[in-house]
Amino acid sequence: MKGPATPPVGSGDPAGGSDWVVESTTSLLRREPWIEVFEEHIRLPDGRLVDDFYTIRLRNFVVVAPLTDEGELVVVIGKRGRNITGENARKHILGYTIGNDITARDLQRSDDQWTRAKGFDTFCSFGPWIDTEFDPADAVLTCRVNGQMRQMASTRDMVFNVPTLIAYISSVMTLEPGDLLFTGTPAGVGELKNGDEVDVEIEGLGVLKNPVRKE
Repeated sequence: MKGPATPPVGSGDPAGGSDWVVESTTSLLRREPWIEVFEEHIRLPDGRLVDDFYTIRLRNFVVVAPLTDEGELVVVIGKRGRNITGENARKHILGYTIGNDITARDLQRSDDQWTRAKGFDTFCSFGPWIDTEFDPADAVLTCRVNGQMRQMASTRDMVFNVPTLIAYISSVMTLEPGDLLFTGTPAGVGELKNGDEVDVEIEGLGVLKNPVRKE
């Protein structure tokens, strides 16, 4: 079943954390990087849904350095929980959607924390709907910019699967209905420029489309 990408009211702290076998920002196979990976995907959104066809805005003081796309599988939490075991994780999932984890690379490199680099208005796009029957075990994710392929990999290549992520994150904070877990991105991210059109597609789930425009 698919519905509009309007999850139930949650805690307002969507979070996630995972690298794929080759992650574009590190090119490392991480085994126990829990805190580093977790902090990478903390979200402090502006209270609006940044959904399908929503324009990604290039800020004047950000565009001097690369702004990059990151296509990701996003888990939508449907049931409150903490200290959730991997075995029970699926009971807490409402469904899945698609995310584009836009990142200002200059701020990511200069700041001790990555909140600014990933937290600007319009940077955390997701949609176009929530699929409650999607199977994330082995689905191909692609990201195209102006029709040209940048990223392509299967969700089976994620270092940490969805139940593992839910178990770890819920050991740190309570997950609320409507929370979003961005699960990481494969290799191939690249710079975005004014006028670009970004399509992130996950096989069997849909396509998230976002234009990029200078503010």
